[in-house]
Amino acid sequence: MATAIGIQNQVRRYLREMGLIFDDRGDGSFTVGMEHANISLTVVEFGDHGHVLRFSSFTNWELPYSTRLVEYVAEAGYVIGGVSLCPTDEGSFMVEYHYAMLANGLSFTDVVSAFNVFAGTALTLGDEIQGRFGGELYFEPRALPAGSY
Repeated sequence: MATAIGIQNQVRRYLREMGLIFDDRGDGSFTVGMEHANISLTVVEFGDHGHVLRFSSFTNWELPYSTRLVEYVAEAGYVIGGVSLCPTDEGSFMVEYHYAMLANGLSFTDVVSAFNVFAGTALTLGDEIQGRFGGELYFEPRALPAGSY
């Protein structure tokens, strides 16, 4: 069975081959900035099953509470991934889109396909939620740190 470090190295290589600019956090996670979404990829141990590659992206923030928003998130049915509503200390809410896939035996095609579907859905979700419920798209432009590729 592959090790976490081996899978992290594989994901790093695939992100480079995809031509993406990413932040290598050095802890097994990577962040890719795409338009108005930061997409995090993290290798996580998954008990006896080996490891999973977790994709996550906060899509919206500064959302005011509404029952319609809670219902929308609760009823969101995506083929790939799920949606969570996260309260903030300021009393507003953030939306996180997430997905995980088994990481044992990952191929380049597996990662490219999952990344493209995930990124496209995260961007669409952010636009849709902002259009329906207001708030802000979650993207904080910043200079890339020293570990970026």
